[in-house]
Amino acid sequence: MRAQLLPARQAALVLLGENILAVGPCFLSRRQARQAVQYYMRKLARVGSGEERASRLLFVRQADSGYYRLVIKSGPQELVTHCLLDELMLRRLVRSCRQGIFILTCFYESSQGPVCLAFTEGLGVVLHSP
Repeated sequence: MRAQLLPARQAALVLLGENILAVGPCFLSRRQARQAVQYYMRKLARVGSGEERASRLLFVRQADSGYYRLVIKSGPQELVTHCLLDELMLRRLVRSCRQGIFILTCFYESSQGPVCLAFTEGLGVVLHSP
């Protein structure tokens, strides 16, 4: 399990298994990471049902930094994540989306590097791409 960090913005991604990508922001503490991922899980669980549940993934370029923010939109509701991706991470995420699924989760810093909450605690949201 090898994660990649953006040094200033603290986004990370890791490949789980053969082709499932886990992506999300990386926080300084486990507590902050757990709070953020639980927020994502609560927010996405409340998003409509049936056809209203259909979501779109958007990658919005930030004018000030050049990074891309991951936004999940479902009807009038949208979830703007803390995850800022550089172009390389964005390309890997888009390629993973073509394969069907990825996991939105959070990471936290440890002495051995970033730790993925989807891997260690099963916390995250599985997102399917059309």
